[in-house]
Amino acid sequence: MYRSLIQVTKKFFGTKRSPVQTYGLKGTYNNGRFIWTSNKTEEKFEVDEPLEGIVACMCTCEIHTAEFFAKKLGINLKGFEIKNVEADYDIRNFSDSPNSPNRFTQIRMEVLLDTDASDEQINELKEKVHGHCPIYRMIAGSGVEIKDTWTRK
Repeated sequence: MYRSLIQVTKKFFGTKRSPVQTYGLKGTYNNGRFIWTSNKTEEKFEVDEPLEGIVACMCTCEIHTAEFFAKKLGINLKGFEIKNVEADYDIRNFSDSPNSPNRFTQIRMEVLLDTDASDEQINELKEKVHGHCPIYRMIAGSGVEIKDTWTRK
């Protein structure tokens, strides 16, 4: 079983965004590390395995989705941190068993919010993120069990 450990953090600040955005990544491989650079922001993240990049993208997408819906719901969200991310991947399909599931089997994470929102508002935000985050929905829709706990910092 392959296990990935990733930590993603973002502090929020006011931005104006257009309704349509085009994203691009440039990937390089150097000394056993995959380095991804955003064409839009020049931000970089490094991973040991490409599968880690998928999970990192999901976490980043959740952060952006949470930021968007927090504003719509009137939630004062000062920070959103995803940590202790673990993703299990069944590597049998890659190596010797083409009939095994070719996906993560489970992803676990802790979500910490820097907010004064009520528990009810946090649950509503969590439902919005789960229902609208495109990468979360793609991964969950493929049969991956995603276990996440959302708590206030």
